[in-house]
Amino acid sequence: IGQEVDIPDEGLERTRRGTIKTNEKLETSRQGVYAGGDLVMGPSTLVESIAHGKRAAQAIDAKFTGKEFSVERRHPAPLCIPWNTIHKNRARLAKVPVLERINDFCEVELGYTEKEVLEEASRCLSCGGCSECMQCVFACQRNAIDHTMKDTREKIEVGAIIFSSGAETFNPTEKYRELGYRKFPNVITSLDFERILNASGPFSGKVQRPSDRKTPQKIAFIQCIGSRDPERGKSYCSSVCCMYAIKEALVAKEHLAIEHHEEQPVEAGCSCGTDLSNGMGTANQNLTSASSSEEFSATVFMIDMRAYGKDFEKYYQRAKQEGIRFIRGKVDRVKELDNGNLEVAFVDNQGNFQKENFELLILSVGLQVEPEKLAQLEKLGLSISPEGFLSTDPTNPIQTTRQGIWVCGTLAGPKDIPDTVMEASAASCEVAGFLHPARFTQVKEKAYPQQRDVSNQPLRIGVFICRCGINIGGVVEVPKVVEWAKSLPGVVYAEENLYTCSQDTQERIKEKILELNLNRIIVASCSPRTHEPLFRETLKEAGLNPYLFEMANIRDQCSWVHQQSPDDATDKSRDLVSMAVAKASLLEPLTPMLLPLEKSLLVLGGGLSGMTAALEAALQGLKVFLVEKESELGGNLRGYHKKTNLEGAPLIDIFNSIKAQIINHPNIEVYLNAKVQEVNGFVGNFESTIVQAGVEIPIKHGGVIVATGAHQYQPHEFLYQQDRQVLTQTELEKRLEQGHFPPVVSVVMIQCVGSRSDEHPWCSKICCGTAIKNALTIKEKSPDTEVYILYRDLRSYGLQEKYYREARNRGVVFIRFEDDDPPEVIQQGSVLHVKVNSAVFQESVTIPASLVVLSVGIVPPEHNATIGKMLKVPLNQDGFFLEAHVKLRPVDFATDGVYVCGLAHGPKSALESMLQAKACVARAMNILSKDQIQSEAQIAYVLKERCTACGDCEKVCAYKAVKINQEKKIAEVNAALCKGCGLCSATCKSTAIKVQGFAPEQLISEVEYLL
Repeated sequence: IGQEVDIPDEGLERTRRGTIKTNEKLETSRQGVYAGGDLVMGPSTLVESIAHGKRAAQAIDAKFTGKEFSVERRHPAPLCIPWNTIHKNRARLAKVPVLERINDFCEVELGYTEKEVLEEASRCLSCGGCSECMQCVFACQRNAIDHTMKDTREKIEVGAIIFSSGAETFNPTEKYRELGYRKFPNVITSLDFERILNASGPFSGKVQRPSDRKTPQKIAFIQCIGSRDPERGKSYCSSVCCMYAIKEALVAKEHLAIEHHEEQPVEAGCSCGTDLSNGMGTANQNLTSASSSEEFSATVFMIDMRAYGKDFEKYYQRAKQEGIRFIRGKVDRVKELDNGNLEVAFVDNQGNFQKENFELLILSVGLQVEPEKLAQLEKLGLSISPEGFLSTDPTNPIQTTRQGIWVCGTLAGPKDIPDTVMEASAASCEVAGFLHPARFTQVKEKAYPQQRDVSNQPLRIGVFICRCGINIGGVVEVPKVVEWAKSLPGVVYAEENLYTCSQDTQERIKEKILELNLNRIIVASCSPRTHEPLFRETLKEAGLNPYLFEMANIRDQCSWVHQQSPDDATDKSRDLVSMAVAKASLLEPLTPMLLPLEKSLLVLGGGLSGMTAALEAALQGLKVFLVEKESELGGNLRGYHKKTNLEGAPLIDIFNSIKAQIINHPNIEVYLNAKVQEVNGFVGNFESTIVQAGVEIPIKHGGVIVATGAHQYQPHEFLYQQDRQVLTQTELEKRLEQGHFPPVVSVVMIQCVGSRSDEHPWCSKICCGTAIKNALTIKEKSPDTEVYILYRDLRSYGLQEKYYREARNRGVVFIRFEDDDPPEVIQQGSVLHVKVNSAVFQESVTIPASLVVLSVGIVPPEHNATIGKMLKVPLNQDGFFLEAHVKLRPVDFATDGVYVCGLAHGPKSALESMLQAKACVARAMNILSKDQIQSEAQIAYVLKERCTACGDCEKVCAYKAVKINQEKKIAEVNAALCKGCGLCSATCKSTAIKVQGFAPEQLISEVEYLL
């Protein structure tokens, strides 16, 4: 039975089809009367009728408001099928048997049962485009969705451009069909697995596989998908895949341990064993956890493990110690089994074909830049490298081929997070130098609301407790902590947040401060070392004094250290929140001081990184004191005449150019054969003493850059200095550049000498590249010379991979040996032989060697400890300087105003050292470009009536901020020098000196709560 239009008799003009005639606005022939839906279109769909209703409403609104109305023609939204889709067939409709239905006219198909309807609905992929139902607009509490928003074009005038648009992950769907990605639901990419591990991911941070939400106990990673594979992917190494595979394997193991505790009943008791009455229960609990961890296994199929960055090798070794299995081999194909598991067929390092089953398979995909993005960059006049990245100056990895345009991050090549952050700072340094004459000419000062006077107000404390995804919420029962906080005296509001540090939560905190008139704020989350400044800024933006804030670290001090004891972690979190409330009750507003600063910089070390830092700082208007302990500048480049890096950049030419500019620059004072004897003061106002030729030279400066470098390991193995035919790569390189390299029959290079050992457990990063460079130079000078490189892992990361490939094509032989089975150099008369057990062929190989070349590592100088104590900055376990945060602050120290670059920070190439030096200058200029610096408000003050002028406070003050006024017989604090460390307050027998924000009564109130 068909349908017809039922039109009311209103005298409206009709079409030939019998429907009501309207214009584009759906207005009929009668002014002010609109029509839509079936009356206009005839029998139509529900979606079309909804669209007409909305169009008519918009037209009426435009008529009364005077807005311009036009019908928006939108392209259909692209289909987006979820990656973890499980294929399900359509349910068949039941039908009336033939013998029954021939006797009547009833419906043949019986329809779905309720169960079948639900199952059929679950098949929906949710891949359709937007139907303008507006439900997202109604649901969004932030009013962040605007369906009427259109693309806009804005023209802005700038002096420079920095491109940092990054790269995307390689899509293995087409080129690696044999691995089953998007065919088998339990084959996912590393980015998919990262989302699974994330608390905001599809499974709320729980380790589950997509097909059936089962927790996998056996997973595997396949490395180099789309990388180091010029036939199907990219020829280069993507630099990040090895380390993120290790990280994801370890994080998965940690998450599974947490999930196990969530499912198991846990008895009360401290895991540290202080509760002796419950010691046995705790021991049993820990045994259960260990058993759960042992059930989980992760396997990484790899070619080489490229753990080349600072502390990367330690992370790799830790993964092996925790049971992560590493197999050198090539995966041939993947087959799905009936239970959803995956059979992986692979060839191991010895050429044996094997099969093994896994429950989840992760493809470690590489990085690439989208072709569309590259095409846009080419339109701007920028060059693209053969590898598909933005081309840069060979001597400056952040300078593009067009003046005034810089690049940083993975758009210029694959690299890890610390390198991208350093490049970003380096690019901003160069731009700042480029635009130096225009500095501050277009800056708008941020305006803050006037701070509320809370001195006479009753306590109204707000507590915000963070889940930090699974970091805290996976161990601590956050809702219980929230309910506990609500019961504490003075607390008028408490809530939990998924991520309290996120921008939307910052806005929520400000809203609650204004809505509830809160006058003290407590955040229970992670470390105040990284996040306290953020929350203080939020209070300031809400009109509260930023020092009316207290932070409880329930991540580091609860969920991390008591991961095996969730109940204890929850109890301790409640205690820490209670202590924070007790202290916050006594907090008072504080006001920091504004102090003048010295627009000058002290640079320790005259190597390439120190020279680069000095020149860049001088170009931006700073006075620079460059101190070098040797008789000439240059560091490790001294003694070379034509040195280049692997990519061919002329390092000596770069060095000579910088040196000439430094000598002729009026803002740079160079002190050779000198050392810094003493450094006092604080950021913006340091006072130091330089000793040169026995003369002490006092200087004032606003910051310090540590560029004291490192030196190569002096080997005592492999007959070095016992046989003249055994050289280091440095000695070989100098022979090659000076032309003192006669043709020889064979050269054997041994990698990792003085690196990745018990004594020096780090990777020295540059050794593999140096060996490849010198091997190619030998092949160029003497093509018939046989060159062997004996290695453990060939770490030609990033775009260096092409030189590794070139070396193999030119006949350089690479032989891998096991970590615990190094080669042996044997002296037989005047002839050397190198014996190595090949890890591939599983047999011993003896190579006659005309020369044995040792790729020696980089080791820190012994004087680093002395410099560290002088500057009050830490070293890591290896003896290199320790940055404030490996990713967020890779060139800063925890001590404000002191920065680190070059080999003092850790092994790296010459160009990387230069970039890091520029990053240091950019960080320093954040402070030294201004005329004043804000001092710390939480500083010491003296209660005059109690002080006896005993002088104990003056003796212990490391910053020389406390002095005894002999005339007044009282201690006095120099607010500009005080850092609020509290040593003076803890030492004072008369309790005459206190630290604002840490007064004894505030600390005692915390302790009293526990007692």
